[in-house]
Amino acid sequence: GYRGHVPNVAFSFGDTYGNTTMKYFQDFRNAAMETSYSPYSKGGQFPTLFSRDPSLVIGERARGWDRWLHTPNYSRFNLDMNRSEELQEFYKLTQMHREHYRD
Repeated sequence: GYRGHVPNVAFSFGDTYGNTTMKYFQDFRNAAMETSYSPYSKGGQFPTLFSRDPSLVIGERARGWDRWLHTPNYSRFNLDMNRSEELQEFYKLTQMHREHYRD
């Protein structure tokens, strides 16, 4: 649900309101992530500022080529094939048109 404005934590930690609310929402997110897991998988890698797992903290993550090892790879299976063919044909026609009017 909505967990927006949090007026009761504005001055309770001696930090700025933005940092306090960010920590509040991050703690809520950590609690939700700890209770929602699959017994078949360890889960994804979610970079964060506050975490009990040091490998997930943003400052400790790899800054080299290793950062690309765990990037999500998405593929869409809900493509409209007729529309895709129509767009490919339109692209071919526009390229032919550009070739015709090239200066």
